[in-house]
Amino acid sequence: MATTFYLGDDLGGADGDTTPPGNLSSDSDLLLGLGVKGTGVDTSSTDTVTGPTSGVQCKIRASQTSPISWWSNTLTGVTISGTITFNIWGAENSMSANSGLQVIIDRCDGAGAFISEIINSEKGTELPLTTRAVQNWTGSPTSTTLSTGDRLRVRVYGNDAGGTMASGFRTIISFAGTTDGADGDSFISFTETITEGSAAAANPPRSTQMTQLLAH
Repeated sequence: MATTFYLGDDLGGADGDTTPPGNLSSDSDLLLGLGVKGTGVDTSSTDTVTGPTSGVQCKIRASQTSPISWWSNTLTGVTISGTITFNIWGAENSMSANSGLQVIIDRCDGAGAFISEIINSEKGTELPLTTRAVQNWTGSPTSTTLSTGDRLRVRVYGNDAGGTMASGFRTIISFAGTTDGADGDSFISFTETITEGSAAAANPPRSTQMTQLLAH
């Protein structure tokens, strides 16, 4: 049975680093909700650059410097190898931006340390002008086995599409929507059945790890 993760929001927090999932990276960390939508449509407006580019990571706010990462809770062991479906709402503020969407999904341990890249996939089509619309596409991952206690990290980027990206414009995405098929209903679906789990002993919090190091 397919498993859907929704790109959640900051739950009223200070631009990310919510609990769960907590502060797992230097990014603004938001919840990648397993079967759970956000609390209301939120948006990201990110400056474009002069391309060609390998991707410009979306930020939590136009006025913020920190990009967004969406993190799952810890998961039970599973192998991810089937088709992944991306469903992200977005737009650009000028057709001169030449921006399309790109998503990278990583396997990370319970403390947030990167282990491996599962997929790096681009839609390949330029975003619509001004009015956000759903961008839906599929990709084939590198077969990856998660251990119990690992997390998924999702990052969304603007990348060259419809030409070479130009600076001075904006890539816009929306997420944390509450209504199926409406603005902000951004999610990623996996072919496999994925469930939440824990491996606290294998992946203790960073504070616990530091205490253990100091004890030695």
